[in-house]
Amino acid sequence: MFNKYTKFIDSQERDIALIDRCLKNDQRAFHELYQHYSSWLYALCIRYSSTPDDAQDALQESFINIFKNLHQYSRESNFKAWMKRITIHTSLAQHKKKNAKVYSQMTNEITENDAIQTDFISEMDADEILFYINKLSPGRKQIFNAYYVEGYNHREISELLGISEGTSKSQLHDAKKELKLALEKNTSIAKKHAL
Repeated sequence: MFNKYTKFIDSQERDIALIDRCLKNDQRAFHELYQHYSSWLYALCIRYSSTPDDAQDALQESFINIFKNLHQYSRESNFKAWMKRITIHTSLAQHKKKNAKVYSQMTNEITENDAIQTDFISEMDADEILFYINKLSPGRKQIFNAYYVEGYNHREISELLGISEGTSKSQLHDAKKELKLALEKNTSIAKKHAL
């Protein structure tokens, strides 16, 4: 009987066979691995990039890092999760290098009395959330994705981006505020058109 578990086992076995071939410098295996996962990893890179070109650069750099570190992959762990971690780290590192000046100018403080509620996010559908996230400034977009989508905490984000935890909190706060204002503006426009 074929089920999700069987599909996962088949996928894992296929990946391990490809990894073994890659470790023997089989160029066709490198190409197959790239073809199989590049679209999925590109979608991940675009979350952390300002432009499609930046996402493409991050994808290429991620695959270089994946191929360089393939010998360190533990076969007991999920291969997709392992590649995802490398891709996120690579994308964030690329962004950090490109935007070092921007981060150095960010404030390190978050005002406690101006807390933003996040209840409004649960009222939005996935396409709506993605639309507004993609409109955020690059720094805010990255931190929002790292925190809410990937589940990193502020300490981890600060280490990945080389910023303080306060800066991470401040940028997340500003991202939520920006999202809320955009949503309120959009709701207000929709109400006017409905009248």
